[in-house]
Amino acid sequence: MASQSEGLPRDKRITFQISSFRYSAEFPGTVTASSFINAVVKHTFILRATGKRDVTLSQTKAYEKKRDVSEAKLADLKKMQQYIPAEYRPFYMYIISGNPSL
Repeated sequence: MASQSEGLPRDKRITFQISSFRYSAEFPGTVTASSFINAVVKHTFILRATGKRDVTLSQTKAYEKKRDVSEAKLADLKKMQQYIPAEYRPFYMYIISGNPSL
């Protein structure tokens, strides 16, 4: 991937410790970073290489048929129940209760 600072003298390059960064779907392929939270000075970096197209995800299924949740994963889910937010518990309880195929 080509760097925006490639070919620039070292003293002209932007270097800092990133404390805060933001990715926005409004501006895909870029990240805005700052050296501290709510900083006035921010820098925007382009993540994709110049001339590259957007990635297209495969539409092919990973598995032809559903697969059972392993006993080890079920045991982990049971241990983690107390940490699952209330709004998501019905989904996980459904999985734990009968080991459905996913």
